[in-house]
Amino acid sequence: MTNDKILRAKRINGELDKVKRALLVHFGEYSVLPDIILYQTNKDTIKILAILSVKNSFRERFTETPYWKLKLLQSPITSHIKVFMITPDNDDEISFKDKPKKALSWNMNEMAFI
Repeated sequence: MTNDKILRAKRINGELDKVKRALLVHFGEYSVLPDIILYQTNKDTIKILAILSVKNSFRERFTETPYWKLKLLQSPITSHIKVFMITPDNDDEISFKDKPKKALSWNMNEMAFI
């Protein structure tokens, strides 16, 4: 496991350099890295397993996490990578006192698989 701050360092080892190159998402002339990356290494092969989008506020991740997945789907090199949103529900924004309506329940379940 690594994170974007480590991968942005000027000097990184060969394994982390391969992780960085396998995961860069390009926006025109800019390249961006996600927050936390789970990866598996096997001698010369690097496989990115998942991106963990971790923040203290749901508001910060509500649109950002699905956006990352959409960007990753645009390339056959990154389309297999799973993206998970991890956040505490500090403001009760994503929990329900009563059972949610069926349509809302379906949407929340779909978000879990992004």
